[in-house]
Amino acid sequence: MTGGEDLRGIETGLVERDRKGARGRRNGHIPENHSELSAWRRAYRFCVDLYRITGNFPHEERCGLTSEIRRAAASLPSRIAEGHGREATGEYVRALDIARGDLRELDTLILLSRDLGYLRVETSRVCQEEIRDIERMLRRLIESVCDKHPSP
Repeated sequence: MTGGEDLRGIETGLVERDRKGARGRRNGHIPENHSELSAWRRAYRFCVDLYRITGNFPHEERCGLTSEIRRAAASLPSRIAEGHGREATGEYVRALDIARGDLRELDTLILLSRDLGYLRVETSRVCQEEIRDIERMLRRLIESVCDKHPSP
């Protein structure tokens, strides 16, 4: 175990969770800008946290686990932003659904990192809790988008 992962993000970004609401909307509307979405803000902070944490992975993992975790992590806020910019509800929901898949991939990569000794058990547990919370937020955002723009 490296034991040196950067816990600034864990201590500040993950533990102090965004409690303003997981629906990504205020007063029944979806914000104009993707950066106003709670799910996007949370996913973005988690991405930054994971970049910091993986900075302490072994050098030989730069093209392996480090790269895979960072790619999946960066995909989360990017997919939310991409979907938010789409005109069609179906395209928005599809982008959010892909982000949910990226969360499942991250969950697997976090477990692998823990089992290989690159992450402490506590760090992986907190990351997995964050994955579950973001997944719930995305599910609520999908429901919100579908409620606001029902299919014909």
